[in-house]
Amino acid sequence: MKNFTFLLLSILICGHMSGQDTTFAKGIIRTLASPEMEGRGFANRADLKAANFIASVMGKNNVEPLNHTYFHTYPFSANTFPGEIVLKVNNRLLRPQHDYFYSLSSPSFNKTLRIERLLDDTLKTKPGLTALRKKDLRNSVVITDMIPDRLGDSLSGAVAAIFYQSDSGKALVWRNSDAVKVKPIVTGKLAYNVIRETDTVMECLIETLYIENGEAINVAGIVKGKQFPTRWIIVTAHYDHLGLLGKGNYYPGGNDNASGVAMMLDLARHFALPENQPACSMMFVAFSGEESGLWGSYAFTANLPVSPDSVNVVLNLDMVGTGSNGITTVNGENNPTLHKRMVNINADNEYLTTVKNRGSSCNSDHCPFDKLGIPALFVYSMGKEWPYYHVPGDTGNIPLTEYSDIFRLIRDFLNQCTTRVH
Repeated sequence: MKNFTFLLLSILICGHMSGQDTTFAKGIIRTLASPEMEGRGFANRADLKAANFIASVMGKNNVEPLNHTYFHTYPFSANTFPGEIVLKVNNRLLRPQHDYFYSLSSPSFNKTLRIERLLDDTLKTKPGLTALRKKDLRNSVVITDMIPDRLGDSLSGAVAAIFYQSDSGKALVWRNSDAVKVKPIVTGKLAYNVIRETDTVMECLIETLYIENGEAINVAGIVKGKQFPTRWIIVTAHYDHLGLLGKGNYYPGGNDNASGVAMMLDLARHFALPENQPACSMMFVAFSGEESGLWGSYAFTANLPVSPDSVNVVLNLDMVGTGSNGITTVNGENNPTLHKRMVNINADNEYLTTVKNRGSSCNSDHCPFDKLGIPALFVYSMGKEWPYYHVPGDTGNIPLTEYSDIFRLIRDFLNQCTTRVH
């Protein structure tokens, strides 16, 4: 079945269907969000599976490699959870992703701990903290409503584990930006009321693997321009997601950001067709390490393969799987001419309900380009039809509500970016 899925997708990506058709995008998204990709994180080096897949799509659609190779590497170190993780409370097995998560800064650990409840009111006062430091918590798990990092380092050597309880009704949103350094203390988050008043003991098991001085990959392809081949338009999307929270517990990352990769690849194959050859040269880059702290885009811009002055615009696509409420251009306020161009194209063609504007924010891969002084926008779609973010519910079955119109809008916008403006 797995081989059939990839064979079918190969047929789809070789066909020159219209970019207005979502069939291509759906195939890309479902492949990237599949169990075989294991959440496209560093655990089990699933990121490399995704990189190879993206490069193969570029190659089959006549997108040339950048500087003779699609792969552009950079070093990284990170903690991963490829092995078993277990959390039991009074012998009651909790569900990872739904009932709890361990922070990626946690070390390997296997111990039964007594539960100690310490609420915010206790910890806000100096006497409360003083009393806490006097306790022997080396065999305890502290359950608190204060974020563990805010407890400071004063408890680190004296406590085995700290779990922060989420508020009522809020999903457990996992992040892996804390994977660089392994701390001496286990930390994590618990769903609301998953711990009962009668619970007294907790069994914690974590099997980690720290990758030191590993090699991560960005994937880059180009389409040569017919009028201004030395001027560049760069379209980007990060392909990584959160990966594994223990063996078998993967985060699919359908909207974040298989959707952005799908649209980037869709645009690449569109402009690679002879009849759609752009005026300026175009670079299409899929970044890794975004979820860890924009690692891939910072590494790429540190050794940018073209002069920053030769780049007309960078357009970053991150979470474009909805659109019922239009799109937002992050950094549009700093690039008013570019934002207005997109607004005008949308108004002339009635593609979307709105194109909103936001100020600068270093929340995705446009940021390192912006810091080089390159005009850069980050586009994401808006809509309540897909509320899943950094949770296992962000599967490959995203609605793509306005995918076709977002594609058309961006296609038209890029065709007008023949000169550099702000």
